[in-house]
Amino acid sequence: MELKTIIVEDELLSSMFLGNLLTEFCPQVQVIAKATGEDEAVEFINALQPDLVFLDIELQQGTGFNVLKRINCPQLQVIFATAFDHYGIKAIRFSGVDYLLKPIDIDALQKVIENAAAKKHSNAGSIAIAHLLQSVENNFTPSSLPLHSTGKVEYINLEDIIRIEVYETGSNFILKAGRKILVTRNLKEYELLLAGHHFFRIHTAHIINTREISNLTNNGEALVLMTDNTSIPISAKKKEELDKILSRQIQ
Repeated sequence: MELKTIIVEDELLSSMFLGNLLTEFCPQVQVIAKATGEDEAVEFINALQPDLVFLDIELQQGTGFNVLKRINCPQLQVIFATAFDHYGIKAIRFSGVDYLLKPIDIDALQKVIENAAAKKHSNAGSIAIAHLLQSVENNFTPSSLPLHSTGKVEYINLEDIIRIEVYETGSNFILKAGRKILVTRNLKEYELLLAGHHFFRIHTAHIINTREISNLTNNGEALVLMTDNTSIPISAKKKEELDKILSRQIQ
């Protein structure tokens, strides 16, 4: 499936390198234009209505986020190319927008292209962009998390997550109102992603929303009682860290 693509990158060598990789390893991609700045990118995207845009975050003239705010391209998909330590990377990961870390890995590139081809003619890209821009407007603070389950993506408010537990090779999200969602990604990925958002890996098999703790017990075994009335064991080496987290929440 052909993907009409625009590359937005202000470093000439990076733009050429990405274009060469796409030509050699991603034959379904047709690069129809290259832009170096925000205004030029907006003009090309609105005029050419591409399927896909490779977008750098920081441009010499503007930003990739501002490009997304200014365009009108309903079924567009975006792949960011960025450094791992960029301040916007967590908002991108929470949004469901695909991204590549520089220097670009060929296998990772082919994977995101396959994802883009599978979602062509859907509104998945525009939904992800909308969630990203919501986080950007909220000082890069995400309020929802995309969960990939049974061939679809569902965005869940962080405040609705009570806990996450290991389930076979993936994870089981336990939500308010008794909902559960099984996903294929493992607990370690969510431990890293949710760090700093009131979530804590209390045990090898459990991540909890610390705002959903209703009680602590220590009758022979340290446990937390959650608001869904489940008791979760506290790993001995996690007990002190949890106490510090709860102490900060009270303050």
